[in-house]
Amino acid sequence: MSPRRWTIAAVAGALGWGVFAFLLMPWLIGAGFEGSGPLAPVMGDREANGLPFYQDTSSQIARKATVFGLVMGGVLLTLVRRGELERHFFAPISPRTLAVVRITLVAMQLTLLLLPQSYGCWGCDPVPSARLASLDAGFYRALPSLELLLAPFGSPRPDAQLLHAVWMASVVGGVLALIGLWTRAGLLALAWGSTVLVAHAYSFREYHHPESLFLLSLWILALAPSGRALSLDAILQRIRASTRSGRFDPDAGAPATGMARWPIALITWMVAITYLDAGLSKVAAGGLAWIDGHTLAHYFARDGLARGHELGVFLAQHPAWLSPMAAGALVFELSFFAAVLYPRIAPIY
Repeated sequence: MSPRRWTIAAVAGALGWGVFAFLLMPWLIGAGFEGSGPLAPVMGDREANGLPFYQDTSSQIARKATVFGLVMGGVLLTLVRRGELERHFFAPISPRTLAVVRITLVAMQLTLLLLPQSYGCWGCDPVPSARLASLDAGFYRALPSLELLLAPFGSPRPDAQLLHAVWMASVVGGVLALIGLWTRAGLLALAWGSTVLVAHAYSFREYHHPESLFLLSLWILALAPSGRALSLDAILQRIRASTRSGRFDPDAGAPATGMARWPIALITWMVAITYLDAGLSKVAAGGLAWIDGHTLAHYFARDGLARGHELGVFLAQHPAWLSPMAAGALVFELSFFAAVLYPRIAPIY
């Protein structure tokens, strides 16, 4: 598609979004509050929340999504007009680079599975998962992702034995992915099992999001040629090639390929988009009040008291000191995508 067509498509998309978000959506919310329309089943306790609650929430989401679309649309058009979109995602690089990403992320996830206390990963520890499985069914509401991943087992709710088997499959798959033996199968087992465990933990009417980006990265690695270097699969492939040619070259590596770049670029952009979303959420919910230091002091006090961190409690008593930190965090989140577009400034971030 030519840059001109990209621009026309972007303008048309922006106009369509504006009509939907600022004209059609308020009407749908009003109809849903009255008990009709497609939004009525998902609006929860309408009497407790009230129509202004839904209107304000919709307005915040619309404003944030609009700014988000403008920023990311500008980034996309910049890459298109500079003729760098294909190079950005598919310029050939060494498969070793992707292999380093594979080893790093798999080692981190294995650490969470084997030492779940090292970081608060919901579902990574099989013992709490088994306790959740024993709770009354009234507390359980399976997430759609969990139902999809467990569909082959035909079990609407996994029991403790199945969860332990999933945990074991995740660990075995992680070890295989780490050493690069049957790399793709190992990555798929690790991604599938880890997602099942986390989705199960979040199927008890409380869910958060710290694991989402990491789990998506594991799925991306499973779909990419992550085992072409620094793996037993690569060594075995060279041995098989040597038996045909009669000569073994241990230093021969896989050639550079664009298929090794797209997973790294995609994961990097997911991180940048996550930061941008976080920054826009702060602006949409609190505006400039976010940088006055009092909001950050609240979180410092809450987490400091909950985790026994005396430094957090101490800093919470000085919100004026936290104002520069809050402003710095906001600037960092809103501008992080620039480090992806301009790699020279990436070391700063």
